[in-house]
Amino acid sequence: MRATLMAEVVALVGVFCLECGASTGLLDGCVAVADSAGMNPSTAFTLEAWIFPTSFHMLGNVDDSYQTIILKWAQRDDQRSYLLDIYQDQLELAISTTGRPQDTPGVYSNTRLTLNRWTHVAGVYDGIEFRVYIDGVKDTATAPQPVGAFHGQASVSIAGFGGTYERFHGGIDEVRISDIARYSGDFAIPKAEFSPDSHTMLLMHMNEGSGTATENFGLVGGDGTLDVSSGWGVGAPIIPEPATLALLALGGLALLGRRRVAPRTGRP
Repeated sequence: MRATLMAEVVALVGVFCLECGASTGLLDGCVAVADSAGMNPSTAFTLEAWIFPTSFHMLGNVDDSYQTIILKWAQRDDQRSYLLDIYQDQLELAISTTGRPQDTPGVYSNTRLTLNRWTHVAGVYDGIEFRVYIDGVKDTATAPQPVGAFHGQASVSIAGFGGTYERFHGGIDEVRISDIARYSGDFAIPKAEFSPDSHTMLLMHMNEGSGTATENFGLVGGDGTLDVSSGWGVGAPIIPEPATLALLALGGLALLGRRRVAPRTGRP
């Protein structure tokens, strides 16, 4: 009986995670992670996240048309390194080879992103070409460009610089920066939270749901600090890592175990 109840709870938790997002995510906010030498990959890297955009900046002013996803990019001090963002309604991956704005090769997606739905996006640079992926499908790749990102001293920013400049509008969840090219062809959309490995520079599940900090499970850098106007919302449609899922299941089982059973009265 217990085994059956446990199976039912695990199944229900799994359905909840996939349909509604069992975890929280960042909502209309931005996160800063202090600079660390390890945040500068030697050559290859992958930037990825789940995003839920609620508006696009389809404006004539170029600077107002961008929304940050992940970047290590200090414009005023010529400390640009790499970025993954949205330009109007297209995904963009770019690096700076010198830290300056005129030396920024990259690529834009051909596919237009969709509002008000969770989408997994990834940008990969393997030391030769730039590639962007939308929901696991390789969208665009560049001709060979054997260059590397500038090793700048900017902090890593998620969803914006702070304030309103190039701020992302909507939800962001499950942010990962890796020091390898994780994808070469199409891949299955992640159905669960990532587990850190030896190539995980930064990993944020953003499950806190409150407060002004979010934990970094990667190997490099500290935790992230939310700006004062950041909020929390429903997370991406992914299952939490096994330890979290087990706790949810055990909690549900405990609730079921305490459930009172009405006595039979003999009535039909």
